[in-house]
Amino acid sequence: SKSSSFVTLTLLFSFLFLQQTYCQTNLQPGSVITKSGDTLKGFIDYRNWENNPKEILFRVSATSQPIRYSPGTISGFVVNNEIYISATVKAEISPTQIDQLDFRPAIVTRTDSTFLQVMFRGTKNLFFYSDRIGKQHFYIGQYPDFELLVYKKYLKEGARENVIAENKNFIGQLYLYLQDCNTIQSKMTNTAYNKKSLESLFKTYYECTEGEKNYQYSKEKIRLDFGAVAGISVTKLKLTCSDDTFDHIANGDYEPSWKPSAGLFMDVVLARHQGKWSIYNELFFSSYMAKGYTEDFFSENSYKIYNNSIGYSYLKLNNMLRFTYPVKKDLLIFINGGISNGYALSETNLTTKEVKFYADPVITEEPAMDETRRYELGFLAGMGAKYAKFSFETRFESGNGMSEYSTLKSKANRVFFLLGYRF
Repeated sequence: SKSSSFVTLTLLFSFLFLQQTYCQTNLQPGSVITKSGDTLKGFIDYRNWENNPKEILFRVSATSQPIRYSPGTISGFVVNNEIYISATVKAEISPTQIDQLDFRPAIVTRTDSTFLQVMFRGTKNLFFYSDRIGKQHFYIGQYPDFELLVYKKYLKEGARENVIAENKNFIGQLYLYLQDCNTIQSKMTNTAYNKKSLESLFKTYYECTEGEKNYQYSKEKIRLDFGAVAGISVTKLKLTCSDDTFDHIANGDYEPSWKPSAGLFMDVVLARHQGKWSIYNELFFSSYMAKGYTEDFFSENSYKIYNNSIGYSYLKLNNMLRFTYPVKKDLLIFINGGISNGYALSETNLTTKEVKFYADPVITEEPAMDETRRYELGFLAGMGAKYAKFSFETRFESGNGMSEYSTLKSKANRVFFLLGYRF
């Protein structure tokens, strides 16, 4: 349909626009530590990095020309309460995919120049490095002698088939590094080679020894936003039949139905990526009343007239993936898409038939369809803007309607204009 094509094109252009804006800078207050130990305050193009950056862009002021820094040109930088230090380290490069594992427990390394992220800094230090393919490495010690915590998965011959084994030398390394805490040994045995487990181990160490801790990385957490939306829905009901049994319903040319809609939402804003990605969930009410008219007219004394009334009120659970991008301080734009699961709370399913055949007209009422379904599955796509606590969205939904007949297909296309408020 023209409306769905228009919405599709609009969303496509919006996505391309957001992709373009994503490539723009995201300046955050930060500082650079020079090789001589001086601190330069200014702004850093912060990217909420999943993999440690190989270089950064620094500006003395928001409008000045950017300066590109690599690990070889500075000692480190600080931005958004994250600390990175320049380092040349060993990185383990053995494959991690099960079908590519080898039979050697010994690690294979290369030398990388990167910015290590500081996880803990104090009496004992922990550093993190995610390389260009997303493989994670952890280090202990201090500049410039960073010690790679050794871990590797490999294959081992079993009685019937090969099994996966682990080189967990990092446990022994940590045993020596943190040996001044006598009660940490049992916890260390169960420590896994990942951020969450190692962070927990070092927290336990500092609680045990009351050692001096200058810095601890605070992981971004999932944020929950709650609010309400309300607005107008415009529903266009489309019925198509493959035989003449339902011609009087399918040919009704139903007028668009304008109805109020409202709901409550919970937006689960995911960690990292500067809060751009979220899972948007709604408990939503919408309804429509479609009226259609058909006639079989032969003469003034012989005709059939059908007035069809088909309407539903739905309580829906809408789930969408949303991408949000900041334009200005309090102004954000977003696009989202997902599915809708609706259950009909009420139903209008009526045909009023007027028949005349060389006698007085006979008017009867009967169900438009004998078999209908209460459950409707829909697909959603929308775009909008948020300013402070308020939002506006234009949303398109295509649902599979109510017909249970294989020869009568139903589709309910809706366009929503929604205002929102975040609590």
